Amino acid sequence: MRIHEEAQELRCGGYLHVDRGVITSHNYPQTYTSNLNCSWHVLVTSGFTIAVHFEPAFQILNDGTSCSNGDYLELRNGWNASSPPLGPSGGNGRFCGNSPPSTMHTTDNQLFVHFVTDGSREGHGFKMTYEAKSLACGGNIYVSDANPTGVLTSPNYPSNYPPNADCVWIIIVPNGEAVQLEFKEQFYIEPSVNCDSAYLQLRDGADSNAPEIAKLCGSTLPRIHKSLGTVMYLQFRSDSSITRPGFSVTYSIATCGGTLTGQNGIIQSPGYPTVNYPDNSLCEWFLHGPTGHFLSISFEILNLQGSQNCANDYVEIREYNASGNILGKYCSNIIPDPVYTSDSFAYVRFVSDGSVSASGFRLRFEASTEECGGDLNGETGTISSPNYPNLYPHNRVCEWRVTVPVGRRVTLTINDMRIQDEQSCNHDYVEVYNGLRYNSPRLEKLCGDVSPGTEVRSSGNTMRVIFATDGSVSSGGFRATYTSMDESVCGNNLMDSTGGNFSSPGFNRVNNYTSNLNCEWIIQNPNMDNSSIYISFSYLRLESHQNCQNDFLELRLGDSDGELITRICGRSIPSYPIVIATPQVWVHFVTNSQVEDLGFDARYTFTDCGGVQTGEGGIITSPNYPAPYRGLSRCSWLIEAQEGHTIALTFTYFDTEYHRVCRWDSVTIRNGGSTGSPIIGQYCGTTSPGTIRSGSNKLVVIFNSDSTLHGGGFYATWTTDSLGCGGFIHSESGTIRSPQWPQIYPSNSRCMWTIRSHESKHLEITFDNNFNIPDDGGQCLDSYVKVWDGPVEANGPLLAAGCGTTPPRPVVAPQHVVTVVFQSHESVGAGFSASFISRCGANLTSTTGRILSPNYPNKYDNNLNCNYFVDAGAHMYVILTFQTFELEGSPVCQNDGIKIFRGSSASSLPALCGDVIPGAVSSQGPLRLNFYSNSATTAHGFMAQYKILPCGGTFNGSSGIISSPTYSFTDYHNNINCTYNITVENDKIVELKFNQFALEASSSCSYDYVAVYDGPDTHSTLLGKFCGQILPPVLKSSGNTMFLVFKTDHSVTAGGWRASFRKTLGPQHGCGGYLTNPSGSLSSPDANRDGKYDKNLNCVWNIVAPVNKQINFTFSAFVLEAASRDSCVYDYVRVRAEKLEVIVEDRKNR
Repeated sequence: MRIHEEAQELRCGGYLHVDRGVITSHNYPQTYTSNLNCSWHVLVTSGFTIAVHFEPAFQILNDGTSCSNGDYLELRNGWNASSPPLGPSGGNGRFCGNSPPSTMHTTDNQLFVHFVTDGSREGHGFKMTYEAKSLACGGNIYVSDANPTGVLTSPNYPSNYPPNADCVWIIIVPNGEAVQLEFKEQFYIEPSVNCDSAYLQLRDGADSNAPEIAKLCGSTLPRIHKSLGTVMYLQFRSDSSITRPGFSVTYSIATCGGTLTGQNGIIQSPGYPTVNYPDNSLCEWFLHGPTGHFLSISFEILNLQGSQNCANDYVEIREYNASGNILGKYCSNIIPDPVYTSDSFAYVRFVSDGSVSASGFRLRFEASTEECGGDLNGETGTISSPNYPNLYPHNRVCEWRVTVPVGRRVTLTINDMRIQDEQSCNHDYVEVYNGLRYNSPRLEKLCGDVSPGTEVRSSGNTMRVIFATDGSVSSGGFRATYTSMDESVCGNNLMDSTGGNFSSPGFNRVNNYTSNLNCEWIIQNPNMDNSSIYISFSYLRLESHQNCQNDFLELRLGDSDGELITRICGRSIPSYPIVIATPQVWVHFVTNSQVEDLGFDARYTFTDCGGVQTGEGGIITSPNYPAPYRGLSRCSWLIEAQEGHTIALTFTYFDTEYHRVCRWDSVTIRNGGSTGSPIIGQYCGTTSPGTIRSGSNKLVVIFNSDSTLHGGGFYATWTTDSLGCGGFIHSESGTIRSPQWPQIYPSNSRCMWTIRSHESKHLEITFDNNFNIPDDGGQCLDSYVKVWDGPVEANGPLLAAGCGTTPPRPVVAPQHVVTVVFQSHESVGAGFSASFISRCGANLTSTTGRILSPNYPNKYDNNLNCNYFVDAGAHMYVILTFQTFELEGSPVCQNDGIKIFRGSSASSLPALCGDVIPGAVSSQGPLRLNFYSNSATTAHGFMAQYKILPCGGTFNGSSGIISSPTYSFTDYHNNINCTYNITVENDKIVELKFNQFALEASSSCSYDYVAVYDGPDTHSTLLGKFCGQILPPVLKSSGNTMFLVFKTDHSVTAGGWRASFRKTLGPQHGCGGYLTNPSGSLSSPDANRDGKYDKNLNCVWNIVAPVNKQINFTFSAFVLEAASRDSCVYDYVRVRAEKLEVIVEDRKNR
């Protein structure tokens, strides 16, 4: 029974240090047991918050509404039970009843979960999932069997999302699976026509080019959505007008369906073969075989509900996708013949209604061994239909993708073509496309007998050729060759450092461009950094269309799969300059077969400002800053933080030409990674934008100026923030803030930061005057911000505490690590913002440690003056040893160097510099090391180890150990002067016994020695002065004090000494002494008068008689411990001619 109880406790509670997990009551979903007391401590990645979500099956029985007694689940916004409660404002953090709590979020990376039951009755309990969350929207999410589900929300959910948000999530599931989204809570995104104002867009793929699944807005809860492939792209955007609560959506691996890629594979209904498939199922599979092969699909098992026309439960197989030609629709239990696709793609859909279910199905797909189509990358090549020149097969689709060198065009020559002839070529045909993309223009559609030598030319370096057949007539097929001898009509790599022009083919402002063009340019910036790509149009006349679906010019970041910058058509030149920070832009010009126009003429240049900045912080300035900027400046910066972080951009200087709508000179900030992201603001004049915060991990800053008036420009710094308060910060400077500062922070918040700078420095913290942390008692007990020295809360000295409206004074920490804790209860306020910076120097109090030059092992900076204090007490000794040493050398170290000050001395030892490692330095009491550098040469600096050793002291115990300070494992140090003051009880004496002794030997012990005095100082009687290797005798004081001096010179050292002392009985208790009377008596001491002598005695009596007198000594009583093997090794009396020595000792239990 005892063993069972212990095993149950092991399953109840614990420490969970993973970013995602599940917590359940014992036996869930069965009833939990009584008298449980379970605590879980959850810790996720620093800088993130924790999202808590409960399953609908929730039952914790309790008669009270406040869940104060009985069974309850308690959540705390922090590490332990003393943290603020998590949940609705004013609540106690406890939950019970039959309704699960809604999704909640902590304010930092810690959560405390407490489940308590009494002995009355039990419920079914709870299941809770938790997940690390960043408040910075967007990011990549990897779903696996170990982490199969999670929740995404719009920013600030369930509060209103902010304006101008731009969030992109990419959800990735394992190969062969699909992504499923289920909207369970409220959904409210500003409604608009076509959801153009604010929306959540879902795409079946990894980027914004992927096919759209849905574009959602309004207040109707969306249905379940699934991807066909393993990746789903989600983008949430809001405009600058109305905001709403947004959405919460649960993502997971779809219960059925997905993409299967490979030579072959198996599909089966949910539950097969163990259980019947569930009612109301909807499963979609996308099959993708090797390129150039067709698929055969055959059922191995089929057992579905039968119905007329398979209207109830069925399996449907189509070509390509859900809108492809249907190959078959199946139900009942009769296995059909295999079906064959025309290409390497197929779509399988399984549907069941809510009535009868059955065991289901299992089918297999296999790719053909024969191949048609493929990727052709040579300068020349040959294409032919399958089996050419024999009859080609029915129901086939072959696709060839031709790519030749950039700057050339593809010329396809028909050598032979004998294909089923039909006026519109709808049966068997060859299609040729001007490019590889899905929207590339079609150049030709051929069938019948085509004259040999017929040519089809692309405008650029790519072409797509498709051969398709139906199930009727077959013929001899075709054979064609392609070459790339001719220059391309348009498109190329553009990278001239002086810039250049690109235009529609044949542009002359007189003649129209031709139809079915496909032109691709890649503009590559040759400058590695501090440069932007500027694209301007001098002329634009293209076919107009509302969504630019016909003839258009498209720009994307990077390559053809990059984020869309803009799509242009019609006759209106873009009103804003196109300035791009990324080093490459893809430009795509497409025309269809209908209306043509005069075309466009554009120019690209590479500017000397802007570029991409990544990391944890940086600086952006206008060109020439602090001098006035130039006219016609075009600068774009893309700031990209680590995923899960946001960006804070702070302008400290701002002066540009003013205009009411910033038409002339301006700084434009976009909330996302491209020039198409929502605009946060456009700024001009002399009013600083202040601090701008992104909603995701990307921010675009664009600066444009005209040719007239010029201002002083701007200076801005940026830093990253995880938004989830608290975390570990490794930085030399930065800012920490309460949640949502300077807005009101939420109640019951708790945040903890551990800030760590370089080991050679100390931290200084300054609080902003905008400080408001209401605390009901005014004692900073419930709501506060506190700063501790060191890496652990409350372990080190408290450096500062603040609440109310008065910020703490500036904090100067002794070393390079501090811990800051912010906590709030019910009262809320604006909170605090504090900046920290590291400066060289430190105050070191540990018994061992090291001192590093700034930036070590990298080179130190110029113009430094750093002080390091090793804070040792008066009875401590500091030994400093240099491990590495490389400073600029100079005759008297006047440039860079180190000065060492001993104790409180104002005079230093000789300065140290150069690259020769100095010898060890010692100091009794504190030691100060001053490191300085000038404005010239720097070097890698130094690393020194220090050790604080006891050097004497005051000892008041009844016994103890004293020893020499050990410099290394074997030797004491030079120039030591340590004093030891031993004091025992008033009516006792001190006995000192040396256990080890090895000092430098000298005839009069004048170099290194230990001197022992019978009293409290050196004015007392000297009991002995000892050196060399011989163990000194046991020494006793006459009173209750003894004083030792250990002193060494500057030369030879040795292993040192070690001694033990103890209190013992003295002559006043009858233990030893000098007896000079003519007659008398002595006896074994009995201090406690129990009739027995005490243990561990060593009493020596010296009986002194007059000269020429004899001493007669007679025992009247003698009862001592018996001898051992005729040898008195335990307790004994020894009488010697020169003195009488009595030893009483208990050694039995050695």
